[in-house]
Amino acid sequence: MWANQVLVTARREGRIQTDFGLRMVIECLADFRDKCSVCFVYDWITVPLVYTQVVTFATYSYFAVALLGQQYLDPSQKHPGYTRDFYFPGFTILQFLFYMGWLK
Repeated sequence: MWANQVLVTARREGRIQTDFGLRMVIECLADFRDKCSVCFVYDWITVPLVYTQVVTFATYSYFAVALLGQQYLDPSQKHPGYTRDFYFPGFTILQFLFYMGWLK
């Protein structure tokens, strides 16, 4: 690996003080390379079509239920224990925009 050759050259030139330091840097480099290869392997795994369909259905269902669940009570009905809960669902709209954007 070219990075190991650069480290060995740095040791010969005295930029790395000890052999132990060289070994530690090479081990950290190998660990970094292993972690990069794990990230690269995730790209090879294909996501089944059923998974994307389930996620799409779950997202649409969540917002359909949220739309029904966040409706306000009609003040003319005089419900017992009624408190005014008419408001603009700003965070729900932001959630909708983010989730639908990420979904597509």
